[in-house]
Amino acid sequence: MGRAPKADVLIARWNYNQDITIDTPYQVIWANGVTADRQDHIDHLTDTHTWIVADSGMELHMFPHLVADVRYDVIASAWVLDGVGPASLLLDITDPGAPDDQITAALHTHLVVYKARIHR
Repeated sequence: MGRAPKADVLIARWNYNQDITIDTPYQVIWANGVTADRQDHIDHLTDTHTWIVADSGMELHMFPHLVADVRYDVIASAWVLDGVGPASLLLDITDPGAPDDQITAALHTHLVVYKARIHR
């Protein structure tokens, strides 16, 4: 079922009676309405994503094809995120030698969490 042609957004849904930290979503679909399977959900958990509050509960919208680039900008003296799709974003990291895990943690502080390629 989940191997049909897919849209660019995968949506996982939990109702308000579920705990999103431990319960599996009650529904996983592609934005074009094609039913996704559990493996689709697992495969895309680390993709660019954002949480949406819906009438029926919470939705996790995952964008498999949206990958941002993160690089140190010497003029801004900080790490910045840019690429096709995401708006440029200045991260709150000024250390040019910051480790990848610090950069990844900073990406998780924004409304949209981008999957990123870190350029050194």
